[in-house]
Amino acid sequence: MFKMKILRPLLAALLGGLWLLTACNTVVDDAVAIDVSFNSSCLVNSAGGVECWGSGMVVPAGPSNVAVPVPTLETGATDVAVGINSACAIQSEEVWCWGSNESGKLGNGTLVDSTTPVAVVGLPSVPIDVVLFGNTPCVLLLDGRVFCWGEGSRGEIGNGLSGDQSIAKEVQIGGGAVERLASGNRFTCAALASTVECWGEGTDGRLGNGDTADSNIPVQVTGLGPVTDLSLGFAHACVIETEAKCWGSNGNSELSNGDITSTSVPVSATFWNPVPSSFGLGQSRTCAVLANGEAHCLGSNTAGAAGNGTLADTVAPALMVGTDVVGVTDISSSSTGLTCVLGVDGSVRCTGFGVAGRLGNGDDLSSQVLVNVVR
Repeated sequence: MFKMKILRPLLAALLGGLWLLTACNTVVDDAVAIDVSFNSSCLVNSAGGVECWGSGMVVPAGPSNVAVPVPTLETGATDVAVGINSACAIQSEEVWCWGSNESGKLGNGTLVDSTTPVAVVGLPSVPIDVVLFGNTPCVLLLDGRVFCWGEGSRGEIGNGLSGDQSIAKEVQIGGGAVERLASGNRFTCAALASTVECWGEGTDGRLGNGDTADSNIPVQVTGLGPVTDLSLGFAHACVIETEAKCWGSNGNSELSNGDITSTSVPVSATFWNPVPSSFGLGQSRTCAVLANGEAHCLGSNTAGAAGNGTLADTVAPALMVGTDVVGVTDISSSSTGLTCVLGVDGSVRCTGFGVAGRLGNGDDLSSQVLVNVVR
């Protein structure tokens, strides 16, 4: 049956991205995982297929404003992480990376770019989580160990050395098995049973250990116990203990305490009350999923990435328009003006910069409210 070409009238934008579909494009309704980055984003669908949109080498066959499948990752994938012009996914108990191989971040022992996923070398156990924000992928293994590769000039590999690595190297975590892993810009943090440890660049206090120096081995974040969520942004981090706490850069009030002073130790994120279920951090922006499924953001609202229908930065959390109608289970925000949410209905909706197809909704226009990703 013929269907009319996609239009996005003003009314649709005001209603949070309601769409008329075409014969060519259908709304994504089967996503189980998402991740966004500088100029591209990816999802894992219910069949285990990886699909990506936007620009750069992550997207097969060049820029695309709709989600397109990644060759050889059509089934069996369980997780995906997107960084600067590269991405990694877990499939069949292996980690596969593709895109730019600057600094060896594809992890296959070479510096050769690849638009087709290649297997990461040097992992001794089954991977269960892969994280990537910039140029240093890290993976959590089933046995609780962490391995990283790629850019290491600021100690991002965490193995006691500074320098790039094209093969996965074990991070020198000394406190036991890791339970959660998160990646920021040039730093990574791991949650253990009763502590959080971070390594890499220390600027703005992002390692949380009371210092601003880089560290090529994990250092313990000051004053934290067990956490149920761990999320990193460009230069700040947040956790959920009995309350929400954040540390690092705070130029746009992203630490959620009403201040604009950066801190090298965790502070109470008093504006998140009640405590959210999970965080999703970007550059100078903190977003969270609440227990009722709503998503809220505060801090930088570049290009409308906070999804509240305006371009104004906010000190206090503001509702992402439409998430009170269709709830979300996960949220991911980038270092540029882009945030995406995973809906309880399997949808993926994005807000912010639309240049080069970053919103994945079939055009290149920016939006201040969430719009549906299509394929």
